[in-house]
Amino acid sequence: MLLRVLVLFLGLIYSVLAVAAPDISRLQDKIEQLNKQPETEQVQALKETYEKTIDQLTKAQDYAQQAKQYQKAMDDFPYQSNALRERINTFQAPEYLDPSKWNKQQLESQLALRSAEQADLKRKQQKVSNTLNNIENQLSGFQPKVDVLRQQLSDAQHKLDLQKFSAQTDELSQAKLVKSQVLETSLSNQILMLELEQLSASSRNEISNLELTLTNLKLTALQQYIDRLQAVQSEIRKLATEKAIKKGQEIAEQLATNSPVLRDIISGNKAFSDSLHSLNQDLETALATQSNVANQMTEIDKAVSSMREQVEWLKVSSAFGESLRNRLKQLPNPPPLQAVEQNIVSARLAKYKYQQELDILADPSKYISQLEKSHKEKLNNDEHSAVYALVGARKQLLRQLLSLSENYIYEQAKLKVAYSQMTAKIAHIREMAEQYLFWIPNVNPVNFSFIKDTLLAIGWLVELENAQQVPLALKNATQDFWLLYLIGFMLLLYFWYFANHFFRPYLKETADQVGKVTRDKYIYTFNTLILSVLLALPLPLIMSLFSYLLSNSWQYPIGQALGEAMTVLAWVVLFFMVVKNMCRDNGLFIAHFKMQANRVNRIYGFFQQCFITAFPALGLYLFCLEFESSNLYSTIGRIAFIVLNLSLAWFYWRLYRDKLPITYRHQTGKNPHLLHHIMWPILAVAPVFYALMAVAGYFFTANSLMNQVQLSVLLGLAFLLLYYLVHRWMFIQKRRLAFDRAKTRRAEILAQREKEEENEVSSSESGLDAIEEPVIDLETISAQSLGLLRTVLSLSYMLLLIYLWAQIYSAFSFLEGVTIWNTTSSSNGIDTVDPISLQDIIFSIFSICITVVLVKNLAGALELLVLQHFDLAPGTGFAITTLTKYIVIFNGILISCAFLGIDWSKTQWLVAALTVGLGFGLQEIFANFVSGLIILFEKPIRIGDTVTIRELTGTIAKIKTRATTIIDWDRKEIIVPNKAFITEQFVNWSLSDPITRIITRVGVAYGSDTKQVTEQLYEAIKSCTLVLETPAAEVFFVGFGDSTLDFEIRVYVNELGQRMPTLHELHSAINSQFKQQGIVIDYPQLDLHIKK
Repeated sequence: MLLRVLVLFLGLIYSVLAVAAPDISRLQDKIEQLNKQPETEQVQALKETYEKTIDQLTKAQDYAQQAKQYQKAMDDFPYQSNALRERINTFQAPEYLDPSKWNKQQLESQLALRSAEQADLKRKQQKVSNTLNNIENQLSGFQPKVDVLRQQLSDAQHKLDLQKFSAQTDELSQAKLVKSQVLETSLSNQILMLELEQLSASSRNEISNLELTLTNLKLTALQQYIDRLQAVQSEIRKLATEKAIKKGQEIAEQLATNSPVLRDIISGNKAFSDSLHSLNQDLETALATQSNVANQMTEIDKAVSSMREQVEWLKVSSAFGESLRNRLKQLPNPPPLQAVEQNIVSARLAKYKYQQELDILADPSKYISQLEKSHKEKLNNDEHSAVYALVGARKQLLRQLLSLSENYIYEQAKLKVAYSQMTAKIAHIREMAEQYLFWIPNVNPVNFSFIKDTLLAIGWLVELENAQQVPLALKNATQDFWLLYLIGFMLLLYFWYFANHFFRPYLKETADQVGKVTRDKYIYTFNTLILSVLLALPLPLIMSLFSYLLSNSWQYPIGQALGEAMTVLAWVVLFFMVVKNMCRDNGLFIAHFKMQANRVNRIYGFFQQCFITAFPALGLYLFCLEFESSNLYSTIGRIAFIVLNLSLAWFYWRLYRDKLPITYRHQTGKNPHLLHHIMWPILAVAPVFYALMAVAGYFFTANSLMNQVQLSVLLGLAFLLLYYLVHRWMFIQKRRLAFDRAKTRRAEILAQREKEEENEVSSSESGLDAIEEPVIDLETISAQSLGLLRTVLSLSYMLLLIYLWAQIYSAFSFLEGVTIWNTTSSSNGIDTVDPISLQDIIFSIFSICITVVLVKNLAGALELLVLQHFDLAPGTGFAITTLTKYIVIFNGILISCAFLGIDWSKTQWLVAALTVGLGFGLQEIFANFVSGLIILFEKPIRIGDTVTIRELTGTIAKIKTRATTIIDWDRKEIIVPNKAFITEQFVNWSLSDPITRIITRVGVAYGSDTKQVTEQLYEAIKSCTLVLETPAAEVFFVGFGDSTLDFEIRVYVNELGQRMPTLHELHSAINSQFKQQGIVIDYPQLDLHIKK
């Protein structure tokens, strides 16, 4: 009764709202009238307002129509449900025609007709299933949608009240008022539609379930008839095949001849008969497989529906977790899709071969003539007749093969489609189940009955029947080839002895060569790494041999489980032995990587203690993991898992306390060591957390997380080892380069000494001492090269981690449901609400971290990977790296903001306003920033240029975004704003040509020979070592001074820095040359005339 009243009330609201809408045609007429008017801002605003009003009005009408349909669904529910139940209860399979006497063509026509009917029913079935899923989704998302819409309706009503209160009568205001009224109507209709949708959900769900039941009944009946048609068709094909085979056999039996031609044809016909028989069986198998797949698809669909219902119950009780896991185990394995594709390819090739054979038989006379020539035999008339009969039989066989091949390819193609659909559905079910089951307990929490269950599991395990399974499994696996296995075991033992006897002395010899410049080679390090693995192989290989023997003994489940566990344990032992070999005194860590021996031995001691405890716990846990459905897994396996994690926690805690240099570096000033205090505590606490989860019953979840974390740690260790290997290679290359330079310097010293001895000039003996091999510390290696290496390895490690953790990504998809806030976006005038989840925030933080890492190491990466391979002008590389850095920062900010729901459409006006405000308030700073960009593009100055600006002369040292640093001749650093280089005049002494000219004047006494003065000045210029020959120096007699004849000297030098040394040398040479030639450099004279 209450539901009827509510329905009548909502219907009344619907009738009231339905009449309040303006006419769309009138709004469209107004837009057409505006299109005829001149384009102004007023006209454009009116058009946009009317268009948005039409959109909202269309949506309001759609919502009203949907609400009307939901109302009708509730009104018609009693009649529809009764009618559907009546049809289901009285359903009888249609009386199809009897196909037992039909021919092949009739069967194919009927099969095509019924297959099309079946496809239509399956589409209807899928449509009804989708409707049921939509109803479930509507129920779960109803309340959040309605809450958001009610808030939007409240805001729209408040805005509408303000517009009415303003009482503005202009056309634009009235248009906006109508738009607000329509928006209010649209939101009201949408809320009404959602409420009616919620109220009618149970009715629609019941109707859909009844329709689905009726459709399934029709499909079942139709499938039975199709199976009958296929059975009759198969029988006809079988008869035709047998007839063709029998005909060939009868002809062959009637012939008793020794003719090679006849024997060849009979042999070929027999082969085609066998192929026809085999192809017919393959076709029957394909049809049976199709029927089986159809049944499996039906079961999978039922499993999906059942799982959806149980998933909803999981939110109330976790007791359904075990049921769902058992349901997952019952799912079929993914079908062999590649095998079907290979069958199709093979069938097409065979069909092509059959067609070629049939084409050859098109002219029997020609074919028989070729056979006679190839066998060098002449057939008589009777043999000719027999050959023609055999060729006719072969034609019939080939035609039947071609027909069957076409059918087989078609059925295999249908099977491929079915396999693809089945694979997709199985993957969807597993993904959906993992998403919900990951955080559901799979075993009972530890309680008082746990001890009893553990004792029962131990008792079952030590029973005589179970304890004898391992030796029986070994005996059963080796009884046929025991000698071969014994020889293999002895070979492994011999390899172990050989490796220790011959390889260990080599490791000692190479370790002695490490650190010596002339003898050290990187191949020693590489060989030591390979030998560390080879020396560790024998014991894991022996374990793998036993694992192989036990794993194949399926009759003994205890032995098989132990074999599966030993497969993983062999890898663990290999890892332990490799680490042990690397930690030796002549191993990689101490001899090659120069790590502290006492620290390496101490950490290896921690690792060995952890291994002693963790190894048997891991083996017991892996053994119990094979009995996941038994009590052994939840008792003994859980105890082993807890011991294993506590051992790992102890080991990571000792590493944290030991302060490894990898994460704990000695720094000046503040020394927070954030990585050290974050990474190791997390790794130490995580295993304790997994143990507690196992105690609470979340055994599967704890196991999955532990596996992912430990695999991540192993990947990190692999990348760390790769870093040290590349680090050592760079160290050797750097040291070798330094040694080559030292030898070059020594050769120069020896050459200089020989030259001085020839000139009888004494030289110091200190430069002739033997040059020692340079000892270069690791810190001398290029910092940016190491930074680039760390960056590349870090990014590669992150990508691998993303791939690794993506395997359980669905388990963390709940982060998408944790909504932090909501954002609104507008597209074509339609506002949508986008939730910002916790996952979006995590991705935003991750993108910022990636941006920071890229910007920090971008300069070195570009220089080493790209820029050094191009012949760039000075300063171009710096401009490229700077602009690239700005682009990376800008894109990183955009990506991070996009995850947070902050897009450009929302912030463009704010950015514009801030730009205007900052443009006035920080005008000079922005001017300098833009000037810096102009400098980077136009390059009026570059790093290393010598410039003069205002009264300052110096060399450009740095070009930043705001200012440029100049170092003057006094080694002072002067900061000059970039704006000065754009707006003021300055001199760049080395912009396009660093050569500069020096002008100096000299005056000689009146009466001097000007020709002789000119010659002596040129002689003085020639004696200057820094003066360039090209451009040539020039000397000019420039005028008559008050006391002297004035000469001007113009010379050129390579750069500005040579001006003062050249002037010093030139003045000294002129003074010396004039003294030798008696030329007087006169001084100013003043004549005084005294008058009485």
